[in-house]
Amino acid sequence: MKALLRDTIPRGLREKPLERKIEPMASNSKRTKAVRDRKDKPNLDNLKKNRKRIERNREILHELAAKDSA
Repeated sequence: MKALLRDTIPRGLREKPLERKIEPMASNSKRTKAVRDRKDKPNLDNLKKNRKRIERNREILHELAAKDSA
């Protein structure tokens, strides 16, 4: 069930562990993950705003469809 929920939540909106600390001799994959985590944080605000905008658009389209059918 957890895996299913994890797959449906966009990557930027998932709960994240505390920011990864990079050791001086860390592997490339650890460095890459830490960089991606840092880049995702500013994107989180944009994702939330986009979700609000999409919800507003959906409501407007729903209202227009209701008016057209009436």
